[in-house]
Amino acid sequence: MRQDKINASLEYLGVLFALYNCVILIQDGGSVQGVSILSTAFFTFWGVWNLYYYRHLSQHASAAAAGGLVIANGAWLLLFATHTGGYW
Repeated sequence: MRQDKINASLEYLGVLFALYNCVILIQDGGSVQGVSILSTAFFTFWGVWNLYYYRHLSQHASAAAAGGLVIANGAWLLLFATHTGGYW
């Protein structure tokens, strides 16, 4: 299904951006300015929903990409909590 592959490509691009955010957080020594942890948490939980939803639609490529996005955003949340003491 072409739509599934296009959507999965966009989700995988999101994975790259989320991982880049992790690199920046580490490089900046945990200094986070202008970023809302709530938005990252929201998109992480939305990704968890997408794991179910894409499978329900039989969009397996998108489901796999959504899993990667959940992991990458979850990694950022974990890094945020450990590098900043969870203060926001």
